[in-house]
Amino acid sequence: MTDGPVTLADYAAAYAAGRLTPVDAVRLVRARIAAHGDPAVFLALRPEADLLAEAGRLAEGGPDGRPLWGIPVAVKDNIDVA
Repeated sequence: MTDGPVTLADYAAAYAAGRLTPVDAVRLVRARIAAHGDPAVFLALRPEADLLAEAGRLAEGGPDGRPLWGIPVAVKDNIDVA
C-alpha cells in the first residue's frame, strides 16, 4: 500500500473527505520508505509503534486550528529538534 496523498492539498482533501486518518498516513509513509529500498535516505527513523501511538492521539484532538495537522514531515539531520 504505497499509493496515497503526496502534497499538502492531497492530504487536506483526503482528511476532509474521511479517506485518511493520521494513523493511515503513518502507515502510508512508512510503506513508501520501505518500498524505496534505500536505507541511506533516512539516517534515523522513529519507531513505527511510537509514530502510530502519536498519530492516534493526534487524531483524537482533530484538526481544528492546526493547519499542518496530520501532515508527515522529515527533519534534516542538521536540525536539533530536541
